[in-house]
This record gives sequence, C-alpha cells and structure tokens, in this order.
Amino acid sequence: MLAFITTSCESVEQEPAPPLTTSIALQVPQLANDSTAVLTWSALNNPDLKEYHIKRWEILNDPDADTFAVRPATLVEPTVSYLDATIPYSDDVLYQVVGVLASGQTIESNTVTFHRPNVHIARAHIRDVLFDETTRMLYFVGPTGTVSQYSLDGHQMIKTIEVGMGVNYGSLSTFQGRRELYLPFDDGIVLIYDASTLTQVDRLRVYTIPTPHGLSSVLASNGQLYISTTRYIGPTMRVYDRATKAQLPYEDSRDGHNQHLYLVPGSSSEVLGMGMSTYPMPHTYYSFTPTGNFLGSQRNSSHRLHTSDGRVFAFFPDGQHYITGAYGDIYHKTTTHQASLPNLSTIYTCYGPDAATQTLYAGTTDRRLYAFNLQAPYSLKRQIKTRFYPFKIFKDPAGGFILLSIDTPVNDFFASTYFYDAKVLIEHLD
Repeated sequence: MLAFITTSCESVEQEPAPPLTTSIALQVPQLANDSTAVLTWSALNNPDLKEYHIKRWEILNDPDADTFAVRPATLVEPTVSYLDATIPYSDDVLYQVVGVLASGQTIESNTVTFHRPNVHIARAHIRDVLFDETTRMLYFVGPTGTVSQYSLDGHQMIKTIEVGMGVNYGSLSTFQGRRELYLPFDDGIVLIYDASTLTQVDRLRVYTIPTPHGLSSVLASNGQLYISTTRYIGPTMRVYDRATKAQLPYEDSRDGHNQHLYLVPGSSSEVLGMGMSTYPMPHTYYSFTPTGNFLGSQRNSSHRLHTSDGRVFAFFPDGQHYITGAYGDIYHKTTTHQASLPNLSTIYTCYGPDAATQTLYAGTTDRRLYAFNLQAPYSLKRQIKTRFYPFKIFKDPAGGFILLSIDTPVNDFFASTYFYDAKVLIEHLD
C-alpha cells in the first residue's frame, strides 16, 4: 500500500514552472495591407505584467512618438501579436515594445525598423526646391540656412550643409564646364557652390556695405547673374558678369522689389520677375541682349480678379505663356492677362504643364492633382487624389512628372515667403 501511495504521488507532481523572462524580442513587422502592419514579439512570463506599450516613431527618438497600450490576452503564450492599422505613410517607421509591470517597472524590447522600399521620403527645411535635369538631383533650400541635395536615382539624401544665413530663391547653371548652384542671402551676398559636392567655389557681394536689405532671387543664365533685391529704392534688379563679377550697366524705373526671377523657356536673356510680398503683386518682363545689356521691360500688377505669385508659377511649354497664383491665372510672357483656369472650391499650389499630352496639371490644397487641357478653354479632364499636399511638379526628361508633396497643409502663400520643416513625399507620375 505504501508503495502504491508513493507511486501515485510521484505521478501527479507538476513540471517546474518556466522561469520569469526579463527581455522582449520584437520581430521586424510585416505589411498586411497599405495601412496595416503586423507586429509580433516574445511574451513576458511575469505574473506582475500589467500591459504592453507599443511605441512608434517615424524618426528615432522623436519626442512626439505615438504610444499604444495593449493588454495581453494571456501571459504564457510564447509570442504576442498586434495589428497596427494606422501606420503613417512613410519610408521608415520604427517600433519598440515596452512591458509595464504592476510596480511601474518597465522592460523595453529592441527597436526595429519597418521599411517600405517603394515609398520615398525626404525630410528637409524647405522654402524652395530646385531640380537639376542633367544630374537628376533635387536641392531643398530652407529659410533657416539649410541646403540639402537629394538623388532621385538613389532615392536618398546625399548631403546637407548649414550656411548660417536665411537662403532665398536660387538657380542652377553651367559655368566653365562645372554645374553650379547660386544662392542669394538676406545679408546681400550670393554664394556659389559646386552643385555636385555643395562646396563653395565663389561669392559675390551685391552691397558694398553692411545693409539690412537682402537678395530675394538670383537667376544664372548665359554667363550673367540676374539678381533681385529686397530694397524699395531702385533699381532693385542688378546684373553681373559671372566670370569677372563686374556689375553691368542697368537702369529701369519699372522694377519691382522682392521678386522671384524666372528664365523664359527657349531664351537665354529674357527674364520674368514675379513679386512675392506686396499686393497687388507686380510681375515684370525684362529683355536683355545675350551679353546682359538691358533692352526694355513691361510690367503688370495683379489685382483681386487676376492674381500672381512668384511661389506658385510655371511657364507653358511654348515659352509664350505662364500660369501663376492661387486661382490659376494665365498671362502672356509680356505680363498681359489671357485667361484663368475653371473656378474650383480649392486653391492651386503648384503647376506642371506637359506638351506631350497637352495637359496642365495643377496641385491643390485639397490634396488633389487636377488635369486640364493645355489649350483654351482649359477644360477639366480628370483629377487624381494625392496622399500629401502637392508642393512642386517637375517635368521629368525621362518621361512623366516628379511630384513633391508635403505632409503639412500648403496654406496662405500670400502672407509669408517662409515655409516648412517638412516630410516630403517624392513620387513619379507617368
């Protein structure tokens, strides 16, 4: 009998309890659909476990990281899963799981990166963006003095420099076989960089003495630098020889200050100056000889029925017309108003004309691209919903368009020339 009792006791003995775990192993998330990620991690075997917190960043150590509380269904499963159905539309999202004990103690997992290879994001301070068709590089120019170079082919930021001054509207051009980036500054200086390396190679001081008046725009073309200043006293346009940096003779009473300068397509010495700070906003057509000698100008000032804005602008492919402003006003290059796009319940933020398809694309504040006929009466052909807010459209020489949109609403172009610290979504549209 004693032997039987002994044998029976031995048969009901429990297996030793598994040891308490002190770490969490988080796996790389898997994409379930366009907006849902599946997270899986090793469960904590701890009777004091209260809940898990899932932390999500778009940038590591972002103080505004999202946090979700997840109460475990059981504490003995080897793994725990969670569906994140609100992942941001981004190239990289970082996750971490934190186990919270009843005592308040926390146990943190490893941090993993969830990468989407077909989503291309650039994070940059932007006032303006320049596109170099020859090298397929984007240049993000910021009002805080940040200049960043982004490769479209490599889908990555190549280099960022801090110049220490507010940067306004610059341009790209080739000088003596070198591709150069020209940037105007608030202190009256133009700095010239090797566009491939962002190394400074030259400088030009427009004002000979310290002055509070800066430079709003520089346009490089055919060996000349056309510069618009912020001074109210004319001439507000200055012309310099790139090689010698000598100022060329120029005098014109039609000048408008604080302009954004654009080169007329098909020309090396026709310039359009678009006002950015006053209302009504002036726009001026300038004609020069190929050597930079001034020939003449024509000026117009927009009003409440016909708008213009140096930040919302595009030339038509024929080089004879341009579109500008929040309501799609179309002008001849000599500043005569021609027509307007159909009135929509939104505001235009950027334009992209396409000669091949005879289509004019217009980005709007309601996160859409509207496609119009490129010829009058500019009827609406279709519309495309965008994830972010359209900011710039560039014609891609390889075909189609490059659309830059930002996660921050594009509002109130007329109030300020300053812009955003933005997450920029870069897409190719066929």
